[in-house]
Amino acid sequence: MRKQEAMPDAVRRAFDRAVKLLNDDEEQNAMMPVDIKTLFLLAINIDDTISEDHGFGRLPSLPIPVNGPFGEITYLSKLKVKTSGNKVFFHRLGSLKQMSSGKDIDIYEVVSWDGKLWDILYLDCYHDRKIKGAPQNYTLNKAEGLTGVNSYLENFPSGIYEAAQKLTQNFLGLPLANPMMRHINTSRLRRPSKFLDEINKIKKELASRQTAGYSGDFVIHDARTGETY
Repeated sequence: MRKQEAMPDAVRRAFDRAVKLLNDDEEQNAMMPVDIKTLFLLAINIDDTISEDHGFGRLPSLPIPVNGPFGEITYLSKLKVKTSGNKVFFHRLGSLKQMSSGKDIDIYEVVSWDGKLWDILYLDCYHDRKIKGAPQNYTLNKAEGLTGVNSYLENFPSGIYEAAQKLTQNFLGLPLANPMMRHINTSRLRRPSKFLDEINKIKKELASRQTAGYSGDFVIHDARTGETY
């Protein structure tokens, strides 16, 4: 058997730093542009108990607080489904203006690696750290590589591994998608019909607001409580 060649020291150091970056808020913040760091100063302190709310992360009024755009993708890459232990694939559908704060709230489509859980999560990237809790049905674990992207992927989740590799190559200088993603046949993952209807509704709403230049709050009806946000 051919002996595996050792990784050159310089490459190993770059790899170790990149992995640390995925799990260290201070390291991530050090790389943030000045304009985003300035917005951190205006953010209110994170109340970690809000993750206990049933609507946390699933309503624009209760977005997941994280540190910047890179904080969004590292947070989502840490998520695991409680019942199965599966990590998730994700991509960004777009953003909406939150009327109460004037901030852009990002909308992500999420699917577990086994395709059994499809979800929509809302994130607020204008904070200097990530919240310590996770939305219902999820837990947080160490990121072992990115599992999604902060851009729209037309045939999601097909092509997500290649897209995550390209994102980390451009941002970190080396590809750092989670290697386990290579073994998952994403073409077999199909959105349930009701969830597809919800995704199409969001896409249509985002498209109409971009065309009209509208910046008001997104209207979401919570079927569980009967409330509208």
